[in-house]
Amino acid sequence: MRRSVNSIGFASRCGLTTLVCVLFTSVAWAEGGKVAFVVGNASYAHLPALANPANDASAISEKLASIGYDVDTVIDGDLPTIRARLDSFAVRASGAEQALIFFAGHGLQVQGQNYLLPVDLRLERQEQLQSSALGVQELFNAFNKARPDAAILILDACRDNPFTGGSGVNQGLTSGNAGAISPRPNAAGIVIAFAAAPGAVAYDGVDGNSPYTTALLKWLDRPGLEIATMLRRVRETVVQLTNGNQIPWVEEALVRDVFLTDPEPEPAAPDATIEVALLDQIESLSSTDEKQAAQTFYDRYLVDASAEARALPDQSRDEDEQLVREGLIWLGIRRSDNPDHFRQFLDQFPNGSFAEQAKVRLDELNAIVSQPPEALDWMADLEPIQVGAPSSGTLTITGFNEENPVRPGAPGGLVDTQAQTTDQRPNVNVGGPSLSPSEAELDLALDKGELAAIQVLLRFAGYYNGAIDASYGPGTRGAIKDFQRDRDLLATGYLTQRDLRELVGRVARAVLESDPEAAIEANIHNVAAIAARGPGAEPTVIRVASLDYKPEVNAYIRDVADDFQAERPGTLVEFNRRSGPEYNAQLMAILGSETPPDVLYTWGGGHLRALRDAGFARNLTPEMRDDWAFQFKPGALQNYTLNGGVYGAPRHLSIASLYVNKGILEDAGIPLSQLETWGGFLDAVEQLKSAGVTPLSTGGADPWTYHLIYGQLAQQMAGAAGFETALSGDGEGFAAAPFVDAGLEFNRLTDLDPFQPGFADTKEGNSVDIFASGETAMMLAGNWRIDKMQWKWPGGRDAMREEMAILPMPRIANTITRQTYGGADGFAVSVEAPDIAVDFVERLTSIEVQTRLSQLTSKLPASSGADLGLDAPLMAKVSEDLLQSTYHQLYLDMAMGPGIRSDLNGLLADVATGDKSGSEAVLALAAAWQNLLLR
Repeated sequence: MRRSVNSIGFASRCGLTTLVCVLFTSVAWAEGGKVAFVVGNASYAHLPALANPANDASAISEKLASIGYDVDTVIDGDLPTIRARLDSFAVRASGAEQALIFFAGHGLQVQGQNYLLPVDLRLERQEQLQSSALGVQELFNAFNKARPDAAILILDACRDNPFTGGSGVNQGLTSGNAGAISPRPNAAGIVIAFAAAPGAVAYDGVDGNSPYTTALLKWLDRPGLEIATMLRRVRETVVQLTNGNQIPWVEEALVRDVFLTDPEPEPAAPDATIEVALLDQIESLSSTDEKQAAQTFYDRYLVDASAEARALPDQSRDEDEQLVREGLIWLGIRRSDNPDHFRQFLDQFPNGSFAEQAKVRLDELNAIVSQPPEALDWMADLEPIQVGAPSSGTLTITGFNEENPVRPGAPGGLVDTQAQTTDQRPNVNVGGPSLSPSEAELDLALDKGELAAIQVLLRFAGYYNGAIDASYGPGTRGAIKDFQRDRDLLATGYLTQRDLRELVGRVARAVLESDPEAAIEANIHNVAAIAARGPGAEPTVIRVASLDYKPEVNAYIRDVADDFQAERPGTLVEFNRRSGPEYNAQLMAILGSETPPDVLYTWGGGHLRALRDAGFARNLTPEMRDDWAFQFKPGALQNYTLNGGVYGAPRHLSIASLYVNKGILEDAGIPLSQLETWGGFLDAVEQLKSAGVTPLSTGGADPWTYHLIYGQLAQQMAGAAGFETALSGDGEGFAAAPFVDAGLEFNRLTDLDPFQPGFADTKEGNSVDIFASGETAMMLAGNWRIDKMQWKWPGGRDAMREEMAILPMPRIANTITRQTYGGADGFAVSVEAPDIAVDFVERLTSIEVQTRLSQLTSKLPASSGADLGLDAPLMAKVSEDLLQSTYHQLYLDMAMGPGIRSDLNGLLADVATGDKSGSEAVLALAAAWQNLLLR
C-alpha cells in the first residue's frame, strides 16, 4: 500500500529509526560462519501499512547473501512466527563469526523500552505491549545465547505509536543498549548507528527502499571499508541527498579497525583521468592555434589556485584575455553543425586567429542541402539482429481514435485498438527451422496498434495510400513489396525484423517530427524498439530527475526531449520534476525507488561527491574525450571533477560579484580602481560612511548572504587545494590559518558597520531593492538578481546599464585575480542508466540549449560557445568573467553540504551582528565540521 507523502517529501514510517549495534571481538575472522535473520513487516492488520519494509528486507537479504551470510527471511511475520524463527536463529548463530538481525517495520518506545511490532498486533492498552510485541531485549537475549564473534543489530523501525501523549511515551526509539549484550574477552568494541539523529525523523521513501536502506545497500559490501568509515559514508550520502532533512547518527567505542568484508581487496584498475584525456585530445589537434587554445584550457582547468597572478602590463593582459576568450569559444563550437555559431563567432572575432577556419566551416555547412535523413545514427551502431533480445523501459500504449487520421486529408481512418503488453507477445524459438515469410512476420508479434503504425510509416515513405486500419490486405502487402524492392530486400509482402529496420531508418524520424497523434507516436516508438532489438522489445526509457522550472522553461526542455526522441525512434524521455526544496528532500527516496532515475540534477560539490561515492553517478571521463570537455568553461568543469574523473556535465553557472552604483561612488570621490583590492574596498567603506552614505546592502534575514563575502575571502586565502584539504577533514581542516584569517578580514568589514539599518531583519530580495533604488552604494550579489535590479533601478534597464558597474570581489594581496565564486548546476548519469542517457545529457548541455535557457532564466551558460548568444550586455559581462576564470569555487554552503549549512550561516550572522568575533566563528565552524565527519 502506497503511503501519502508528508510535508517534506517522504512517505514516513512514522519517523523510521535505524539502529545498528555491532559487537566485535577482533579484526580476524572466526572459524564459524555468518548468519542473518531478516524481517520486513509492511502489511499490518490493525496499523497503517508501510510501503517499503518488505522491499528493504528482501534487498538486505540479497546483499547479505552476496557477502557470505546464511540468511533466513520473514516477510509480514506475526509474533509467534518471529519468536520461533528468532529461537532458530540463536541456535544457527551459536559460535558464528558474525550474527546479524535486520528488522524493518513499525516500532515504538514506551517508558524507555523499545518494541518491534508484528503484523498481527492489535493494541487496546499500553500494558499489552510486553506480551503482544517483540521487545528489543529479546534480540539482545538471542545474541547472548548465541555468543557470536560479532553481533550486528539493524532496526529500520517506525517511531510512531498509538499512545502519543501518554505517560512515558516518546517519539523516538531510545539509544542502543550495547550493554544488553554481554561482551566477550578481547572484544573490539561496539558501534551504534541510527538512520536519523535521536528524536529526529527518518523516512520510508517512495516505492522501493527507504532512504537509509538505500544508502546502506550502496556501502554495506564495499571491499576493505572499515565499519566506522562505512557508517560515516552512509551518513554523508543520506545527509547530502536529503538536503539535511535526515541525518544518520553514529555512536561508537571501537578499539580496533573492523571490516564487514575482506580488508585486503584486489586493487581496482584506475580509470583514465580527465587530465590524460585532455592531453590526448590536445595531441590529436592539427592546428597550432587550436593546440595553444587547448593548452590554455588545460592550464586553467588544472590551475594552482594558490599561485600569484602574473605581472602583466594592463594592455598586455587585456590582449591576452581577448585571445583566451576567442580560443576557448572556438574550442566550444569547432565541431558544431549549426551555422549560426560560426556567423556569431565571425561577428565577434572578424580578424581573429580562427576567423579563416570559421569561414571554411560556415561554407561547408551552408553547402549542405536540407533533406530527409538517409539513415538514423542509432541504426549504424546496432548489433547483428538477435530475435527476442530484451530491453529496458516501460510504455503504456493508448488506443487509436478513428476520428484522428495520421495526417490531414489522409484516406481512411484509424480503428479503435488497444496495444498488447509485453507478456502477451509469444516467445520466439530462434533455434527452430527457417520460417516462411508469413510465419516470420507472425513471430514479430506485432499488435494492432503497431501494425497501424507501420502503415503510417509506409504512407510517409510514399508507398501506401490506404486506410490506417491495421488490416493488411492487398494494398498494404503491395506497399510492403514495393518498399522491399526499392531497398533490395526480398520482396515477399511480409515483414521481417530487417525490413522494419530499413523502414524505421528511412521515415520514422520524419513521422515523429510531424507531431503525430499520441497513439501513433507511441506505437512508432514500439515498432522502432522491435526493429532494433526483436520481438517483445519495448522503447528504452530515460528517466530524468530534475527541478521544476517556470512553465516556459519546462515547455522548452520538453521540446528538446521530443526532438531527441524523434531523432532516436525507440527512445523515450520521462521527467520527474520537483521544486528545489522538494527535490532536495526526496532525492534519496527517489534513488531507492523501483524505477530510479537515469539522469539526475546535481549542484556539483558535496552533492555530486555523495552521488559518486555512493555509486549513483557514472564516470563520464571516457565520454569527455572527442571535444565534449572542451565545450565547457574550465571553471565549470572543475566543479564536476572528482579525483581525476568527471562525474557530471555542467549546464549553468552563477557568480557572486560586487555591484556598484557608479554615481554614488563618484560623488564620494572613490574611483572604481580603488575597489580592486580588499584594503581599498575597506577604505571606500569608511569614506562612504564619512559622506553619510550607507556602503552595503545585505539581507541578514537570509543569513546565507554572508558567505558571499566570507566564502570569497576564504577562497582567495586558501585556494582550491586549501578548500579540498579542509573539506576532506585533513590537517587542521577549517581551523587552518587561511580560513581563520578570512574570518578576521570579514570581522574587519563588519566592525565598520557597513550595512543598512535593520539589515539583520531584511530579506535578501528586499536588500536588492534597497541597492537598486540608490539607498546604498554597493551590494555583493549573484547574477540571478540582475533582472530584479533592472525593474527597481530608476530609469530601468538602459539607465542601470550606464550607471552600474559589476566588479570582481576585491582581492587580497598575493592572490590570483582570475577566480570566481558561485554556483554550478548540471546533470549526473546513473551507473545503471543506458548509454543513450549520456547522449541526452550531452544534448541538455549543448550550446543551443544553454543559450536558450540563459535567455529564459538569466542563468549563465557553462558552455564557452553559448556566450556568443548572450544578447544582454550585463549577462555577457559576468559570463565573460566566468569564461576567464581559472578557479570557480562552489558556494561554501554547497561545497560543505546541508549537514553544516545552518552552522555556517548562523556563525557568520553572529559575526555580522557583533555576537562573535571572526576567529571565534570560524573555529566553531571547524569544530562543527569535524564533528559531522566523525559522527
